[in-house]
Amino acid sequence: MSRDGSEVYSWGQGVLGQLGHGDEKTQRQPRLVVAFLGFNVRQVSCGNQHTAILMENGEVFTFGRGNFGQLGQGASVTANVSTPALVSALQGKHVKQIACGWHHTCALIDNGQLYTWGSGEYGRLGHGDEVRQASPKLVEALQGKEVTFVAAGGFHSSVIIEGGNLLTWGGGYFGQLGHGDETDRKAPKMVKGVQQCIAHEVACGTHHTLMLTQSQEVWTWGSGEFGKLGIGDEEKHAEPIMITALQGVGVIHISTGGFHSAALTSEGVLYTWGGGDKGQLGHGDENSQNIPVVVEALRGKRVTRVSAGMHHTMALLDNADVYSWGSGEYGRLGHDDEQMQTTPFLIEQLIGKGVREISSGGFHSLALASGSGETAQGTGIGAPYRPTGKNQRIGFATSKDEDEDDDTRLKTANTGMTEDSGIADTESRAASRMSARPGAKGAMPMGKGVSGDDDDDQEDYKLKQALRESQVEVAELRKQIEILTDRSKLEQTRIETRLQASQEERNHLRKQLERLQEKQQADAALKAKLSTAQEEIAELRKKYERSRGDLKQRTVDVHMLQVRVAQLCGSELDGLTVSQLEELERMQAEALRRCGVAKYVRLRQEFQEKEEHMREDVEKMRREFEERMDKMKVEVQKIQEEKVHLMGLEQRLRQEFQTQVQAEQMSNEELRIRLETLQDGFVQLRSILRKEKQSRVESERHPMDDM
Repeated sequence: MSRDGSEVYSWGQGVLGQLGHGDEKTQRQPRLVVAFLGFNVRQVSCGNQHTAILMENGEVFTFGRGNFGQLGQGASVTANVSTPALVSALQGKHVKQIACGWHHTCALIDNGQLYTWGSGEYGRLGHGDEVRQASPKLVEALQGKEVTFVAAGGFHSSVIIEGGNLLTWGGGYFGQLGHGDETDRKAPKMVKGVQQCIAHEVACGTHHTLMLTQSQEVWTWGSGEFGKLGIGDEEKHAEPIMITALQGVGVIHISTGGFHSAALTSEGVLYTWGGGDKGQLGHGDENSQNIPVVVEALRGKRVTRVSAGMHHTMALLDNADVYSWGSGEYGRLGHDDEQMQTTPFLIEQLIGKGVREISSGGFHSLALASGSGETAQGTGIGAPYRPTGKNQRIGFATSKDEDEDDDTRLKTANTGMTEDSGIADTESRAASRMSARPGAKGAMPMGKGVSGDDDDDQEDYKLKQALRESQVEVAELRKQIEILTDRSKLEQTRIETRLQASQEERNHLRKQLERLQEKQQADAALKAKLSTAQEEIAELRKKYERSRGDLKQRTVDVHMLQVRVAQLCGSELDGLTVSQLEELERMQAEALRRCGVAKYVRLRQEFQEKEEHMREDVEKMRREFEERMDKMKVEVQKIQEEKVHLMGLEQRLRQEFQTQVQAEQMSNEELRIRLETLQDGFVQLRSILRKEKQSRVESERHPMDDM
């Protein structure tokens, strides 16, 4: 199917350039990304604060936040990009699917190979390490496996390979990898808990995962916070578990957000569950749900696609209408405001655009449309937008235009005052006189008979000029206020981003502390084992001492028996026969046997062997214990240093934020005072002008009174 005339619309937070309009302005309603006019777009994908666009010819363009290398523009470009930029490293590879995570991006090639780039923390890129990649890099661990689908989450990634098996990797602290533990994986690993299923689609949230099977079953695992797993509790599950509430409803599509989830059936019925504190579930309230619940407001409408963002949700209907709900901060819902919506609300500006795909990001949204016949100047990627028709006008906004956007309000003030000033008639006459005032360029010659009005004309001109200059100054002040406000929002967003990064570091630190506690528990178990071994050695020593005492006693008994035998034999010992001597030796051996000498010797030998073996074990355990204690001390010291560093960093960030806010408040107050002063000056100038006018009128009426 031909897709000529594809149109990409973006709205929401734009402070990092993630909207692709060539600036960093926030848009509260859908705005056409003119850079893609004339191109065939196949897919759009929103990350937390960056965006990727896939073209029909397999090329990929990215824009937005780039400090983690998630734009794939190479090591030389890690800053924010506000205009779509081609990922040149993927040229010639023909990408067929893209997926954006929080700080990383994935691209699936038509030959089944997978490329990833961006933040490598927790191993989310799948390259066997945690190294940041600023350019696309092949996931070599998937060589020999044909990837058919890819999904990227907050800190982990997942793919479906030929045959329907599912593999995951990245951060596993919340069990979101589904391997039965909370271990990070730096390379793809098959999820054995769903190996019996044929995976059809997978969706990765911030800390949880959903999988849709070919038989329309939905499996889930990871963090159960706010009930986002949909299994009736808020517990963490590190192994896949089926969502029984969705059995038999015919699910064909799934989506995961920051703290909620969504599923769509073949009948166009939409289910949502999880966190609802921002209204993102669309149930008309701010309650969370731990099992899937139908979005009643859309019942009777046929939903074809759903996209869950951080705190908002969008749904695409079969008639190409788009509904959105949840947090309206930064205008991400596209309703030209920042109000929270707890039920689905139609995005009016997308009506009739032919939207065929939607994507919800962290703080912004995108829609891909087939085109509505609207035109705008632009020849492709990076082409500047030039307004046509009425949009080309430049003028100072009057009261009629006060509700227009910031760009209209900040037009250069180069027009005269309006009728609202109350002096329109004076302005008209003054303007006509200005062209004929003395000294003016191209001025008409004046007769001597009209020189009496020259002074009045001069004064009118000066007053009018002062009014215009004041008007320009007010416009400039308003523009400065707008700029300072935008800068304040930008700085606040940057600080929030840094605080968010600090929170991620804290989570990582907490994870290290928990691992350290696990090591301490293991060391405690080793210590207990060492103590038990020492007790066993002490018990063996006691047995050894008792055996030695028994041996001494039995040795005495043997000696006494020998003496008795000697007494019995006496001097006749030498005259004994051979048989008598053998009998005597037999009696002596029997006496030794009865005394237990052989048993003692055997027991002593066994004790010595066991004691030597246990000594070796104890020495080995002691060395291991000392080594682990040394490592633990080093780790504790390192963690304490990181904790102090993080606390200091957070304190500095808060101080910087407070200082910035105070400075902006002072600056805004100064501008407000100047604005009030100028407004007072306006009033005085209008009063003077009216008095002068009244004086001239009275002079004309009573010319003789002045004589």
